[in-house]
Amino acid sequence: MTYEEEMAAQKRKFFALAKRLDGFWNGFSGPDPEWDVLYPLRSAKAKWGRCYACRYKTTTGFGFANGLRATVDTGEKTFDMDVSHVWFNRRAALESADEVLAWLDGKVPCDKHGGDHPWEIKRGGNTTHIDLYVHRPSHYDWYQDGEQKEKLSRTVMVGLRGHHIGRIVETVKMFLAIRNAGLPIWMSDAQSVRNRILGLGWIGIIPESDTLHRGWQDFPGDFHVADVMHFSRFGRNRRHVLPFVSWKPLPAILPRRYS
Repeated sequence: MTYEEEMAAQKRKFFALAKRLDGFWNGFSGPDPEWDVLYPLRSAKAKWGRCYACRYKTTTGFGFANGLRATVDTGEKTFDMDVSHVWFNRRAALESADEVLAWLDGKVPCDKHGGDHPWEIKRGGNTTHIDLYVHRPSHYDWYQDGEQKEKLSRTVMVGLRGHHIGRIVETVKMFLAIRNAGLPIWMSDAQSVRNRILGLGWIGIIPESDTLHRGWQDFPGDFHVADVMHFSRFGRNRRHVLPFVSWKPLPAILPRRYS
């Protein structure tokens, strides 16, 4: 069942449940009717579940003990379900391998927006956080109708990514702890991380008027620049640094007749 089919089925179920509530006695919270519903569970540990429902005009809201929330409006024919606070049974939540791969490929979208850094394990800005993420490798080794097609691997890889210079030490410590525990792990841009730890990486010098944020993107990829700074930051040591600096001229804007 696809995500859209599952949501359509849930919508039908909750609309039917809202209609069935009319056949039961209700309590009141102010002028609004409410229901406190107990229902049997199939779980071996818990035999009963609990659902609280409340209605305002044509809108009925449902709240379950496991954190699930749902709202139906029989007048506007709208439905919304919030699973962000659901307490999942880990064993029951282990969908099949095909379902996991479909989720990684974005074919099973989340009901709610997952945020800009869904794999973030150490908080920071958009360039200063650390990710522990799952990567699905791909390669292009087969053809169909004369065109090269992408073939996705069914084996996923778990990796660490902490590109910012202020997070490298933490990232390496995490990598070593996971590896020493005997678990498979790889590090994003590992060569750059190694060079920066050993003091072998290039540092880009950018104009004082430019921001340091994402400054490495101003350099060609074959320069392998990962960190940048303003030359003034060397302070009194600038004359000692000059022999090690290679300057790249900035492009000049020339009149057309001189081009």
